[in-house]
Amino acid sequence: MSTVHQFHPTLAPGDAMSNHVFALRRRIRGWGYESYAYAVEAKAGVADVRSYRRLFRDVKPDDMLIVHFSMGHEVIDQLVKLNARKVLVYHNITPPEFFSGINPHAAAHARLGLRQLARLASSFELAIGVSEFNRRALVEAGYEETARVPILLDWTHLAEEPNAAVLARWRGVRSVILFVGRISPNKRQDDLVRMLAYYRRCIDPEATLVLVGAFRDQPQYHGRVQALVERLGLGGAVLFAGAVDIPT
Repeated sequence: MSTVHQFHPTLAPGDAMSNHVFALRRRIRGWGYESYAYAVEAKAGVADVRSYRRLFRDVKPDDMLIVHFSMGHEVIDQLVKLNARKVLVYHNITPPEFFSGINPHAAAHARLGLRQLARLASSFELAIGVSEFNRRALVEAGYEETARVPILLDWTHLAEEPNAAVLARWRGVRSVILFVGRISPNKRQDDLVRMLAYYRRCIDPEATLVLVGAFRDQPQYHGRVQALVERLGLGGAVLFAGAVDIPT
């Protein structure tokens, strides 16, 4: 093996799966191998990501191609035809029903992913689940060689001094409920809003919910959660903080 190539359709800053790709790339390079990340779309804020088109000329027979799988994409059907050792890393597919009536594009890619997961089982010599739940899903989909390997976490970028303005903003507030994750139907921020209504009614009427995470990719769901906040009389008690800049 001379080079390890990693692919996922979308790589984005602050995303756990993308962070895993980049941490694994650093680890592989530290072992003395060349390693590169490829995507169909690299979101603003990520660096050193190659276009997936380069895979068709970069990959050699003695290379390894790692396909990170969390959604379906037509490109994956072409990548599995490349002459190289291939490994699938399964990060789970969000059930498409979460996106019904909210994001048809995401629902379609989820349905495609579920079909591809089973159809492509024979194309990979090893399939890795990032949890035991995901590993069992691979076995059920027909993968013979499976393993469980948790995602890599790079804690170094969190070794930063706390933001003084943020500390001052929340100093003295008794109950702050914090949730970190993009605003998306499968994250169920709507349930958190309902929980806050109960918490303020029965436990602490001054409690605040802070939702940290990007919401631009799910505008319809974001709008629904905002409407729920107003309907439950929680205006001012729920803060949509947006994405957090991660030092690089």
